Amino acid sequence: MIENPTSAMQAPALRAVLRLFDQHLEAPGGYVTSHGFISDEVQVLLDGPSDLESWREALGIEPEALQPRMRDGRLELGLAVDVHGVAVRMWAIFELAADGVRSAV
Repeated sequence: MIENPTSAMQAPALRAVLRLFDQHLEAPGGYVTSHGFISDEVQVLLDGPSDLESWREALGIEPEALQPRMRDGRLELGLAVDVHGVAVRMWAIFELAADGVRSAV
């Protein structure tokens, strides 16, 4: 683990996500996080399923390629795309309801 990560270590990852956003200016925005400890990855939390679907379509990703996982009783559904060696991971959170799945965010 890097003892003292710097903003310079995060810069390439943040530039990559900015390139992606510049290519898709009409796509929904999200909450973007990056860490100096993981300099080749950026996380983008989207507001809900329609935002995730918009990005999936914009990036030409097949629905079967979406990545589901359970965390704290909630379903997370996401996708990942490589941008110049940086993994940009976009995801949305769904609450499990007694009668099905509904968006939580």
